[in-house]
Amino acid sequence: MKKILYTLLYSLICVGAMAQRSDAVFQFLKLPVSAHSAALGGENISIIEDDISLVSSNPALLSSVSDRSVGISYMTYLAGSKCAGASYCQEHGERGSWAVSARYLDYGDFRETNEYDETLGTFRCKDMAFGFTYSYFFFDELVGGATGNIIYSNYDKNSAMAVGVDLGINYYNEDDGLSASFAIKNIGGQIVAFEDTREKLPVNVQLGISRTMPHAPFRLSATLTNLNHWSNSYFCPLGNKKLNFGQKFIRHLVLGADILLSDQFYVAAGYNFARGKELKEEGGSNWTGATVGAGLQLTKVKVGISCANYHVGASSVTLNLGLQL
Repeated sequence: MKKILYTLLYSLICVGAMAQRSDAVFQFLKLPVSAHSAALGGENISIIEDDISLVSSNPALLSSVSDRSVGISYMTYLAGSKCAGASYCQEHGERGSWAVSARYLDYGDFRETNEYDETLGTFRCKDMAFGFTYSYFFFDELVGGATGNIIYSNYDKNSAMAVGVDLGINYYNEDDGLSASFAIKNIGGQIVAFEDTREKLPVNVQLGISRTMPHAPFRLSATLTNLNHWSNSYFCPLGNKKLNFGQKFIRHLVLGADILLSDQFYVAAGYNFARGKELKEEGGSNWTGATVGAGLQLTKVKVGISCANYHVGASSVTLNLGLQL
């Protein structure tokens, strides 16, 4: 297992250099599972907490989770859609840990009609992913992790299946309160396609850093997302205007801050600049990209909640519950 993990992590740079923009399928893989990550702008791969839900953001973070931890997540999404997930982890030797996870997104009932708009019945649409994660301490301050996912979607009579891999590394210096991570998500492809043409998964190359301020109850985080789509106008929409480096940088930046009121309680807030630009109402404010949340982290019980504003009329709430058996 260790040799396999070394090989996978070595491919991080190679895959990141080759990843290209595409109209990818299985977009539900971009949704946050962790309420804490969702509260920090929806993207965070570097905060160090005893929270199993963070493993979905970066598999290397599994090393910070207590042995025999169980996690349950629930998220209300747009148009009445709902997402739920569960995970379990266990230590493996002195340096390793493994985890299993599952998530399910239900879009609800849809009305089936003919060309005359006559109701023929109803049908449902759903997405699912089942994952296995392994993390390993290379050194005391450096951890690598990998998650293999089996992904399945079913929309009425049509279905598709894919295999994907998430890779991540994390450097954490506890004395300085500094954590830095690099991750590549959703490497892989379809096994079964909706149609004859197989489409790509939403590959996302990310770089993140978090720092706990000395002598102050604050932790600041910055995450760069979609680095493999740096110059693509889809992620940097300004019509035909050519973007400079600073404008492109902002479109990929997610900022977050934690107020650590005690060792057991935090309040978090974040801002996702890409979401704020792409999804805000015409002429409206930039609060579309804003997120807030809070969490209680006891020895045996972890609880988190977050709220993200995707649109003036559409918000999303994420709930997490973690237990150590």
